[in-house]
Amino acid sequence: MTASAERIRQNTQKWDGQENRQNHTGNFINVVKQEVEKEREEESAVLISENNEVKQEVDFEQQKHREDESELSTSESEDDANISQILKSKGKQIDCSSVEVRLNSRSPKSKRKMESVDGNSGDTYSFAMKRAKEVRAKLDPRFPSFLKLMLRSHVSGGFWLHIPSSFCKLHMPKHDQTIVLEDETGKAYEVKYLADKMALSAGWKGFSIQHNLLEGDVIVFHFMPFNKIKVYIVRASSSGEIIDGALCNSNLNANAGERDLGGRDESKNGEDSSGKNTDGVFEGSFVDFQEFHVTVNNVIIDSMLTEDVRRNYYELCLARSSYLHDLLKSDNNMLAAGIITETTKIANNIRECKLSTSNDDFAMWDKTLEGFEVLGMDVRFLRSRLSYLVNIASKMRETPRLKRYAEARLERDCREEEIQILKSRLQEIKQAKMKLDNYIAVLKVEVGSFEVIFEEEANRSWS
Repeated sequence: MTASAERIRQNTQKWDGQENRQNHTGNFINVVKQEVEKEREEESAVLISENNEVKQEVDFEQQKHREDESELSTSESEDDANISQILKSKGKQIDCSSVEVRLNSRSPKSKRKMESVDGNSGDTYSFAMKRAKEVRAKLDPRFPSFLKLMLRSHVSGGFWLHIPSSFCKLHMPKHDQTIVLEDETGKAYEVKYLADKMALSAGWKGFSIQHNLLEGDVIVFHFMPFNKIKVYIVRASSSGEIIDGALCNSNLNANAGERDLGGRDESKNGEDSSGKNTDGVFEGSFVDFQEFHVTVNNVIIDSMLTEDVRRNYYELCLARSSYLHDLLKSDNNMLAAGIITETTKIANNIRECKLSTSNDDFAMWDKTLEGFEVLGMDVRFLRSRLSYLVNIASKMRETPRLKRYAEARLERDCREEEIQILKSRLQEIKQAKMKLDNYIAVLKVEVGSFEVIFEEEANRSWS
């Protein structure tokens, strides 16, 4: 009987230890859950605080923009005064109907002259300024802009462009810095901004010559993030044409069939402004998609391209006013079709890329396009867009807010991983408990016999 009592005592201690371990595990899980909930509440408080900061910054920027609009109206009045100054210095009369509104010229080869004809020169310059204001009104109001009338000193001689002081104080860098001017093809031109002089100097001469700027033209400068300025030109010329399709990106796409970018006086013998022969396909109004055919070595290769690729390639050619494969050096039509397909694929990737897109992807796309460019494909505008995106992505990734965002996401992922580990551990504990339940059920039968023996001993007679 003594041995039986000893076994009962050992089993009792074993069961008590198992119960203590289960209680300890349950307490540990509860503590972990409380810590996770506490961290979630702290993260929510931080996010709410940051959202409030962003809202305050947006309100501040909107207030600055309204003040900027008010101050820039003064600079526009100064430009109106400059118009009168030009009229007095010129002694010539220009037809008031001779105004051309367009984005930057595609080619430096184009030459344009301001001719003197009977008419009212004052109306010409005033109308040019009016059209420039219309262009500016259609730009994205989130980003500041200003107008500048081209004087003789801006386009000849010293090639010095002064920027309105009110605009400089609000938006331009406080120190000398390189500014990027971007034209409608996406081509970037670097110019030197002199903070003390509040003017563009080195590089402006090249930009002016490349785009055939003349005295009397009006330029709309649209300031974008990271010291980039989109440039829109309102020309005073004798062509008598007004081209409205290039006022903003939406109009560029919507009015593509109505614009006449390839039929100006500068284009001759079926060549567009970039000097490439398009065999008359893009001369005058653009062809419809149904009439668009891809020809390589005098053979139509439409059947080698999918419908989506052909449509995407049509849009790229439409944007460039020429076939991108005009100068492609390939006698293999299948290879040409593959290059066109890959070009449209990369173009779509560029349009759909995110800030989180890796630099390796950017580098791979650029390397592929570089190879196509060596073979003769006109993909420089795609490489220019890609280079610009890489530049602003690198700058954005260095901003404190984006760093905090990345760190917060990483921390959240770590917490999520910890939660999954705890869930897995909890599942293991539940399975262990189920095994113990089964084991207890088996042992309960033996315990019952012990109870009977014990009760018999307890009730045994005293004798």
